[in-house]
Amino acid sequence: MAVISLHPIFLDLVVFFVILKELGFGFLWGYRKVICESDSLEAVKLVSSHAVSSFHEHALLLAKIHYLLKRDWIVSIIHTYRETNFVADCFAKLGVGQLEECRIWSSPPAGASWRYCQML
Repeated sequence: MAVISLHPIFLDLVVFFVILKELGFGFLWGYRKVICESDSLEAVKLVSSHAVSSFHEHALLLAKIHYLLKRDWIVSIIHTYRETNFVADCFAKLGVGQLEECRIWSSPPAGASWRYCQML
């Protein structure tokens, strides 16, 4: 199982691009159970909804995300509150200063393991 934690500050093109890119990597790398977390409730609603208007400013990206979601795998799109998601906070702190463009964790790093288990 992969956990992809997204920590968007505001809803815009970047949020959907990150979701699309990371889901694409997850599928290509063979993950078949993925939890995608975002603290943007609007992003979660739009990605989870299959009735997005074709006139929405990000309709093309949302259509690509919906295409990925229909593949042969299990994807959960979950809203998480920024203030209570200690695991996402740990991942965000680990990401600061990394040179890698994208990193998908197949299990929580040492600093987040005990918090992840508490959340289960």
